[in-house]
Amino acid sequence: MGWTAAGVVVSALAAGASGVQNAQAQNAASQGRRDQSEAQGRAEATALSAQIQEEDALRAENRKTPDVSNLIGDADTGGLGNLLTGVGGVDPNKLNLGRSTVLGG
Repeated sequence: MGWTAAGVVVSALAAGASGVQNAQAQNAASQGRRDQSEAQGRAEATALSAQIQEEDALRAENRKTPDVSNLIGDADTGGLGNLLTGVGGVDPNKLNLGRSTVLGG
């Protein structure tokens, strides 16, 4: 009976050690999942930040500014017009509509 009791004790110790190892493995696995989740969150945040920076750079690159000096030069020389009047604008004499003044007086 001595051997049987010793076998039971050894089996119980082995089962206890196995349980401790199992718990440690579960803790390590859950820690690994947390670490992986945090790393994925950081990677997504970094990717989003990079995407925003690229979009801002593209917007800045594509931003169009008018050539104000060219527009002012066109206005001084009478070169401004639109699609209806053309480059020369409207002839003021044609605005009289057969009267001596614009108001018809």
